Amino acid sequence: MDTYQVIKFVKIHFLSNWTTQVLPDAVVRYTAAGKENRLIVVAEGDSGLWSYDFSLKSRQIVYVIGDIVHIPSKLTNKTNGNTFGN
Repeated sequence: MDTYQVIKFVKIHFLSNWTTQVLPDAVVRYTAAGKENRLIVVAEGDSGLWSYDFSLKSRQIVYVIGDIVHIPSKLTNKTNGNTFGN
């Protein structure tokens, strides 16, 4: 069973190739389709916005439920601010 990072996000950006499937109860499943896939999640913390960068392998699945993202990967990089703009 995969361990998931769970983050309440302000913005989310999928880089590379992903497939999308809408499931019941407003759950969206994103499946990494490329060899190397990135996901950037912007979240609000006590000191402002933070960007979290994840690297995912092919066929790993990310779930989004409302403003919560479930990521089956360890954090690659954390940066203060919004790293992918508006």
